[in-house]
Amino acid sequence: MLNKKQHFGQAAPLHIPLKVAASRPVETSPPEPVEEKEASVSDEQVTTPPVQQPVIKPQSQAGRYRLGRPEDADAVVIHCSDPRFQAAIRDFVANELGIENPIPIIVPGGIHDFVSPIRLKAARQLWEQLEFMLKRSAVRKVILLNHDDCQWYGKWNALVQTTIGKDIAGHLLAVGEKLAEKKFKVEVECYLAKIEADEIVFCRVDRKND
Repeated sequence: MLNKKQHFGQAAPLHIPLKVAASRPVETSPPEPVEEKEASVSDEQVTTPPVQQPVIKPQSQAGRYRLGRPEDADAVVIHCSDPRFQAAIRDFVANELGIENPIPIIVPGGIHDFVSPIRLKAARQLWEQLEFMLKRSAVRKVILLNHDDCQWYGKWNALVQTTIGKDIAGHLLAVGEKLAEKKFKVEVECYLAKIEADEIVFCRVDRKND
């Protein structure tokens, strides 16, 4: 396990077998309006389902687990929900970064909605979630992760005919700068998960020194 203080770039790349799922072609639908709108629903359309009394019972008699404490959290980790990457990300965060108690924010596209000009409502919700987590814990580190072949990026690129997904590494740095502007006083680390054959390689992303 790497020391938390050790720079990632000094270690050998971590190769983790990738469970390859059959790739599906990105649907190319006509462009939708840029602004997100909520559908209005009349009172006549709203139906309340009948209330049923739930039955709640333990999964097993031995199934008791330790309750964690907010101060035990190591970092907030934001990444995509793509199932191909979940096991690799968990191993990387625990074994390479030494983060034992992460606070995960896992959504389709990871940080995509932070930078997308057409996902403003989703971006506000993400910022609210992140601020909530940071204020209610002692966490002083945020890990941002993007990955190759993101289907969420592909979907929105096709819908609005844009190329926002071309610079996924740059988006990590852009969100890191926004965190600094908001004065959360956290350390930000950015990583890109790259697909190489049937493995995943995690690469550190830093701003180029002038």
